[in-house]
Amino acid sequence: MPVAAAIALLLAASFPAVVSEADVRPPSSRRTPAETRFLRARAALQAGDAAGAARDLDGLAARLPAIADRVEALAAAVAESAGDLDGAVAAWSRIPATSVLWPQARTSMARLLQSAGKPTAALRALQPLLALPAPGDLSKG
Repeated sequence: MPVAAAIALLLAASFPAVVSEADVRPPSSRRTPAETRFLRARAALQAGDAAGAARDLDGLAARLPAIADRVEALAAAVAESAGDLDGAVAAWSRIPATSVLWPQARTSMARLLQSAGKPTAALRALQPLLALPAPGDLSKG
């Protein structure tokens, strides 16, 4: 490990707000083209360019299987931003139940379906969440 990198890592441990990992290894040196497309899509959506974000997201979930759920969540946000509620619902529906984003996906689907005047479909989207067992009493530690 180069001396400068070692010093930066030691400083990072002592002062986490001062030095970040990006100071030691620039993020661009580790990004694949697919990862860059994902980040570009996020930036495009933030800038209000839903069409640009959609172009970058096209086929990206298959190329980034480790974060496919996040790609689909971003695709849902892009579709909703563009006014494509059916596309947003479809993207949310592709998030698997094993994902940490699954509850958000189900509630977002229900919200979109309700706003589209489909209350029965909205309830069906929530049904898997409603079927989950209630958590135990968390106050008893």
